[in-house]
Amino acid sequence: MLKKILDTIFLRKKTINTILVGIFLVGILSYTSFPRHEWPNVDLKSVSVIIYYDGASSTDVERLITTPIEKEMMTMKDSKEVISITKDGLVSFLVAFELNTEIPNIAKEVRNKILNIEELPQGYDLREVVEHKSSNYQFVLVGIHGDMGYRELVKVAEKYEDEFEKLYDVTDIEYKGKKEEIIDININASAMEKYGLGINDVLNSFRKYNNLISAGKITNNNSDYSVKIKSLYKSATELRRLPIKSSTNKTIYLSDIANVKQTFDKNKDYVNINGNPGILLQINKKENSSTITLYESIKKKLAELDGTISPIASAVLIADESKDINDRISASENTVITAVIIVMTIIVAILGWRVGLLVGISIPTTYLLSITILNFMGMSYNLMSIMGLVLSVGLLVDGPIVITEYARREQEKGIRRSVSYLNAAHDMFYPIFASTLTTVLAFLPLAFWPDFFGVWIRVIPRTVLVVLLCSFFVTMIIIPVLGSSFGMKTAGMATKKDPYDSLLYTYYGMVVNYIIFNPIKVSLFGILIFFAIVYGTIKSNTEYVFFAEDKANSLEIEILAKGNLSPAESKGYLEETIDVIVGHPHIKNFYGNTIYRDRIWLFDNNPTDMVADIWVDLIDFKDRPDTDLVIKDLEERLSVIQGLNISVSANDYSGSQWAKDLTIEVQSPDSTKIRQFAEIVLQKLMKDDSYTDQNIKNPITGIEWIYNIDSNETKKYDLSKNTIGDSIKIATSGLTIGNIIPDNAEERIPVKIYLPSDEKTFSSIERTNISTSQGLVPLSNFVDKQKREKIFTIGKQQGMRTLVIDANIKEELNASAVKQDLANWVNELNLPSNVFIKFAGEAEDSASSMSFLIIAFLGALVAIFIVLITLFNSFYHTFIILFSVILSIGGILLGTLLLGLKFSIVFSGLGIVACMGIVVNNNIILIDSYRKELSKNDNNIYDAILIACKNRIRPIFLTTITTITGLLPSALQISLDIFDRTIAYKSEETYFFVLLAWSLIWGIGFASFATLFVTPALLALPKSLSNIFYNKSKILNDKVLID
Repeated sequence: MLKKILDTIFLRKKTINTILVGIFLVGILSYTSFPRHEWPNVDLKSVSVIIYYDGASSTDVERLITTPIEKEMMTMKDSKEVISITKDGLVSFLVAFELNTEIPNIAKEVRNKILNIEELPQGYDLREVVEHKSSNYQFVLVGIHGDMGYRELVKVAEKYEDEFEKLYDVTDIEYKGKKEEIIDININASAMEKYGLGINDVLNSFRKYNNLISAGKITNNNSDYSVKIKSLYKSATELRRLPIKSSTNKTIYLSDIANVKQTFDKNKDYVNINGNPGILLQINKKENSSTITLYESIKKKLAELDGTISPIASAVLIADESKDINDRISASENTVITAVIIVMTIIVAILGWRVGLLVGISIPTTYLLSITILNFMGMSYNLMSIMGLVLSVGLLVDGPIVITEYARREQEKGIRRSVSYLNAAHDMFYPIFASTLTTVLAFLPLAFWPDFFGVWIRVIPRTVLVVLLCSFFVTMIIIPVLGSSFGMKTAGMATKKDPYDSLLYTYYGMVVNYIIFNPIKVSLFGILIFFAIVYGTIKSNTEYVFFAEDKANSLEIEILAKGNLSPAESKGYLEETIDVIVGHPHIKNFYGNTIYRDRIWLFDNNPTDMVADIWVDLIDFKDRPDTDLVIKDLEERLSVIQGLNISVSANDYSGSQWAKDLTIEVQSPDSTKIRQFAEIVLQKLMKDDSYTDQNIKNPITGIEWIYNIDSNETKKYDLSKNTIGDSIKIATSGLTIGNIIPDNAEERIPVKIYLPSDEKTFSSIERTNISTSQGLVPLSNFVDKQKREKIFTIGKQQGMRTLVIDANIKEELNASAVKQDLANWVNELNLPSNVFIKFAGEAEDSASSMSFLIIAFLGALVAIFIVLITLFNSFYHTFIILFSVILSIGGILLGTLLLGLKFSIVFSGLGIVACMGIVVNNNIILIDSYRKELSKNDNNIYDAILIACKNRIRPIFLTTITTITGLLPSALQISLDIFDRTIAYKSEETYFFVLLAWSLIWGIGFASFATLFVTPALLALPKSLSNIFYNKSKILNDKVLID
């Protein structure tokens, strides 16, 4: 059946050639149209919620809003984690669901769940329910600043906003540092007392006169006309004429008792751009749009608008990530292109140009076909998908080499070229199919990598799976058909002598001869080497990291301060920090902003006591020192600032999500015990000289005053509690009493009433008069105050209050070993049943991913075992291949040990799986060849092993040498730009691939060693053991006969 199918395909060569041309044309088109992102676009299955409850303290919000909602969110189907931050008048939630949830619209489900909670109080404002997608974290920042007033700056920013909104890839624009415009009514208490007015008189007058009054309608000539009385105030000027009190002699207007002006709310975030007050535009892209395209559009628009909107305003692109993304993608592409060119060059040099080009063309054909399919699947062209292409380099070459080598041997027997390639496709179909299937099974579990980071990482194995399937099609269909037409002719091969082949075969044959007659020694030697490597790795305390090493082009400076600071104090601390870094020779642009967090983001690592942060964009890598040196320099400069805890961290892949090396969370519903055990952990870190920068991220605490309203007094003077409450708000933080609507305005302007800041003392507040039917009565007559401790910000996870302790580990120490020692100490603590201590951040991700990788590896071994036992129907031959897989891991461990590298959970783990695929492929074809030779050689095991090994030496050698040589530039951090014809050494983008490249190099090298030397010994081992037992048995029998 298979022979007939292949015969039919070989008779349709023009069809196959047309398909090949189509693959190239469509592949190139797909490549040029592939959406380019730094990271894949994924659905993160999480929702952020913001609820306002004006006037309530943080503890009241927690009791009335946070706790009831947490209980409901935790019981939702597929709910995984609920995080909340509660403040005065506000609570923010992050609700994370299982990634495989089938809830179609989780934001809608969360909203409906909240709205159906009956115990929530009246008057809460469900401000936001938003589902998170990875595109939420892909945006462009443009800073607007200039030597002008704030109002003019806002107008300039709005003009830029109008222009940016016209761009196709822009979905919406958010502001940072744009203050709300308000009407500020600053009450003069002395004037109020002079005119005999209470604070509630102002409130009543505004609500009385600022209304739209309908006066009915007039019918005239069969038409109806509505009649309204103009009574809405439209400006601060009009509002100054608001009548507060009238008599026959005089009318008291608002301007007589208050200073009324239109201004901006000073309590909002403050933004500073390159040392100047400014406004930041966050330009969000459409979900499926390219990040790079958006950046290019923004840069083009900025160039067009330069100097046209305002001659004294500047618009700067903050952290131009498009360059970094392009550099990283280009470096990744160059890694693949360089590897392909090197592979083709070596194959052409060894096999000749016809066969070399035949094998070489399989690589771009496979990649272009894969890119077409990935594009069709809706995937983007990003670092993870390119990583999959890099990872598959070593998996692509073996199949075409096996086909061409088999055809070459057939041609050397005098068989025609077309028949030789047909026989190669037929005879090697099932071995190559089994090899592809086992490699697919090795990567398949990784395509379901769990957790948030797994959503991104799983793109790598999914890309590899597509490439493997495409490679199988190209190897079994395209290459044999092309070879039958363009391969070397049989007549030329019969007379051609290859001295390299005879040299290779001669020496390798001598080695194999020794191996198969000494299999016990060789097998034991291989096992001892493996265990020696494992032992050495354990004793060396190899450091484990989650992701790849990287060098950042941007930094984040966090400014932490204790206490419940005012906006003015936070702004002062920010400007003090900016004064130190402004003009730094290695900083290109920066923006800083004070922190008022009303939303919890994924990966949100900002502590509750952070008052401001600064995002720093560095100059080009080639024009400055290493990023780590820049960080040290900034830390030294910032250390002169007293009273602040300032940290500087790199925004890189290896650490951008975790500000410090170690993060520990202490959780408990008991507020006393949580503080007690958090202090115990902190003291442990303080006493251990392995750590630096130890810190406990305590919630901001302080004192609050509670005003209790005397119901008897309010009833006596016929006053509502709301009147008393509004009066207290005016005297303290101010009260928004309504809005005005200016002519031709799109937005309402809030009207806010205050007491002057110098009168906001307890005595002044309590002397504030309330107008009653019996005259003016001081506020103190209706209230009494009491003091209590207050938590201004309450952080919770899964309904339990959470405190975070973090620290850095000294650079010269092994971080993995230090963390393990701490974990052992935590396990020995005698914790109460309601106190929980867990490692978070990178430690949590590493532990979770390591557990998954172990399970995935074991699952893949079971699946591969089933395929192999089905293919060979032999437990022993299946055991040989699985044993070789175990040995191949030693290669990666050996490389890590000898080069002093870190073991990346992600990249080294992927390298292990890739090497598993290669060693299984090599062994399947070797053992299949051995079994065929065994049937031809009258069951002479030694001859069969020798011939099979000679048949496989060149394909394995070529696969190994080409793959290793192709990956060496990446491992050595040499960046070859083929198109620009430039070479760079240790540029910032080269750090990303180092661990993966070395893992593949050492793993593939060791896997080839195991196949070429250990597998022959294991094949010969049963015969050798049988001979030993037979000889011993014969000796015993002879002895018995003699006796």
